Amino acid sequence: MAQRNLTTVLRNITASFLCGAVCATAVLSKTSVTDNSKVVAATGKHQCVESPPTAPNTVAKEVQLRTDEPQLTILRPKEGETFNDTPIFVQVRLENFELLPPEPNFGAPDPRPVGHLHVFLDDYPEVATSSTELMFGKKEAGHYLKKGVHTIAVEVVHDNHDTLEPRVWKRVNFNVTH
Repeated sequence: MAQRNLTTVLRNITASFLCGAVCATAVLSKTSVTDNSKVVAATGKHQCVESPPTAPNTVAKEVQLRTDEPQLTILRPKEGETFNDTPIFVQVRLENFELLPPEPNFGAPDPRPVGHLHVFLDDYPEVATSSTELMFGKKEAGHYLKKGVHTIAVEVVHDNHDTLEPRVWKRVNFNVTH
C-alpha cells in the first residue's frame, strides 16, 4: 500500500519552469503546495505569480544566448523604407556561418555550419546566393517594381538547401513609390 501511495504522489508532482524563474508546484492528493505560484489542483492549471527578486530558497535560472548559432541581420532595406522607383539593394550581415556558392546538392547536409542564403522578393522564386549583397531591379513597363508595399525575406540554409534547425530567417517590408 505504501508503494502505491508513493507512486501516486510521484505521478502528481510537477515542476514548471516559467517566466525565466523557477515556479515549483507539487500537487498531492488534491491539495496544492506551491512555491511562487498558484495552482488549481482539480484541473492542474498553473498561473505564475511574480516572485520577489530576493526570495529565499529560489533557484536562479541563468539564460545565456548561444554565440555559436548563426546570427542574421538585414541591413538594407530597412523596415518601412521607401524607394522612389529605384532598384532595391539588399545587404545582410551573417555571423557564425560560412557562405559557400550554392550547388545542386540535394543529399545530406554538411555537418559544419556552411551553406548559402535564399533571398525572396515578394512571391517570386528565391535567389540562392553566397553573397551578402544583392540588387533587385529590372525595368518593366517603365518601373522597377509596382507601387506599394513589398517584402524581402532572407533565409540561411544548409549546402543542400535544407532549412537550418532552428530556422534562421528575417524579413522586412518596404515601400515603392513612382
